This record gives sequence, structure tokens and C-alpha cells, in this order.
Amino acid sequence: APDAWPWRLTAGVNNATDKIYRIAGNSSLSTGSGYAEVAYGRPREYFAMINYDF
Repeated sequence: APDAWPWRLTAGVNNATDKIYRIAGNSSLSTGSGYAEVAYGRPREYFAMINYDF
């Protein structure tokens, strides 16, 4: 709309509870080489964006 305020603020948080969770994993414990690896999700992150429409 032409009379709308041109500024926009967006803010939020990802993983608000800071939960530790696995997103991928691999192991070869049964083959005898004896390794296991795990990738974990990102920690709590805050973000903010400011936009101006002109």
C-alpha cells in the first residue's frame, strides 16, 4: 500500500530451548575399525533483520 510505513523489523530465535540433537551419524563399529561420528544441530541462535522499502 502506498501509505504503508516503509520500515520492517523481523526478529526471532532458532532452537530456542538450546536442545542438543543429532542430525547425522555414521559408524563402523561392527567392521572392526572402531570409529563412530555424529553431527549435531546448531545451537540457539538469535536473529534480527531491518528492511526499508523505497
